[in-house]
Amino acid sequence: MLKAILSQTNCIMLSYWEQAHRNQPFDVIVIGSGITGSSAAINLKKQSPKLRVAIVEAEKLFMTTASTKNAGFACFGSLSELLEDEALLGTDAMLDLVKRRWKGLNTLKSLIPVAAMDFIPCGGHEVFEDQELFQKCWAERERMNALLLPIIGPEVFSEKENPQDFGFKGFHTSIGNSYESQLDPAKMMDAFHSKLRAMDVPIYMASRVERIEEEKESVKLHLDEGILYARHVLVATNGLSKKLLDLDVRATRAQVLITEPIPDLKWKGVFHLDLGYTYFRNVGNRILLGGRRNLDIEAEYTDEMTVSPVIQESLETLLREKILPNSNISIAQRWVGIMGTGSARNPILQSCSERIHCAVRLGGMGVAIGSSLGADAASLILSRI
Repeated sequence: MLKAILSQTNCIMLSYWEQAHRNQPFDVIVIGSGITGSSAAINLKKQSPKLRVAIVEAEKLFMTTASTKNAGFACFGSLSELLEDEALLGTDAMLDLVKRRWKGLNTLKSLIPVAAMDFIPCGGHEVFEDQELFQKCWAERERMNALLLPIIGPEVFSEKENPQDFGFKGFHTSIGNSYESQLDPAKMMDAFHSKLRAMDVPIYMASRVERIEEEKESVKLHLDEGILYARHVLVATNGLSKKLLDLDVRATRAQVLITEPIPDLKWKGVFHLDLGYTYFRNVGNRILLGGRRNLDIEAEYTDEMTVSPVIQESLETLLREKILPNSNISIAQRWVGIMGTGSARNPILQSCSERIHCAVRLGGMGVAIGSSLGADAASLILSRI
């Protein structure tokens, strides 16, 4: 009997004080400490300061969420992407996506000072390997600018540029976008978490939720080490949300590499190509390059945190042959981020039951829409409390 008790105690690994604290129900527990979850918690405390709000995060270290593994693009869609969205969804739905993304970027800047996250309005460019795709986009540029005028401002997609001016090789031409920016995702999330700590919102790191159990007056979160209770729970784990709820969300891998510093790098800014499936930018005098999941799209529907030779070899070939040709480039690092995609392009914000809610499926646009989605999730929960 004693051996069984000792075995159980060693498994729990919590003191009396820790367990007693955890057994006090919170008003709201947010699962996921990324952009969406952090924004939701901040907005809950802003609108109702007396609420007891907490965040649980599966990762062991601060600044290691999916929100810190992205490429740091503050964008709302290249011209070819928006035209593709319009063809699939219709004009109104496409414009609604742009409104949501633009609103989200402005919400982000209202929550986090731009200097704190190295938010740089550097401008964007879409480069074209396919001359036919360029001609199609160029023919639609003025019409799209007119549609975007009341949402973003004048002349979103500007005059065509010569890719050779950037030192590129093998691209036909490019179209500029003066409204795009870049940021440092780790600094952004550090600023989010600092703000949460200042608002007395605890963040339980290394706390993986294994199961959510709704009871009559509360929700019981079964963690890999202990139990937490709340009146309401928000699932904000994006691509990993299907592990907890039955939702139309697929974990989707995005692969990235970054070079060693490159002396006299000729350009700065953010760049898109291939309908947005490939993207690159400068990080100081390094080149960050990511995407290409369309080359092996079924294999990239995964939450495996490993890089694949198919994608990485294609990224390196593009880098060495077209982005920085005839140069000796060394790769400093490779990594993976997990996005949430699904059968639709819009995010999922809904109450799954009386006390369990979700804000997920950001479709690779987490930086753009995460902050406003979190704010909307907070409003949804407050309407139920």
